[in-house]
Amino acid sequence: MVYRLKTPGTQKVFLYVLIGTIISLAAINCSRPSDTTKDQLEAGFLNPPDEARPRVWWHWMNGNITKEGIRADLEWMRRVGIRGFQNFDAALATPQIVEKRLVYMT
Repeated sequence: MVYRLKTPGTQKVFLYVLIGTIISLAAINCSRPSDTTKDQLEAGFLNPPDEARPRVWWHWMNGNITKEGIRADLEWMRRVGIRGFQNFDAALATPQIVEKRLVYMT
């Protein structure tokens, strides 16, 4: 059911009110941010919280990893700003490369 305004004058008033409301809302949203907001935004980019930092997928291919390699990878991730990872062992017929294969989840 479509509601129709009965008089042409009412339609004009409705249109003017609608346009005025849209312009007012646009003006409010386009207001200039304060310097405090800019400083907070800049500080957030320079030193983002941990939940905003990147996380990576870390594949261990058929246990071809050593404890020293794990330590080196974790230190590198920390140094470059990576704050988390999703880790899994993807065997997929990968040949053993390391001398002693590290069994996943041990």
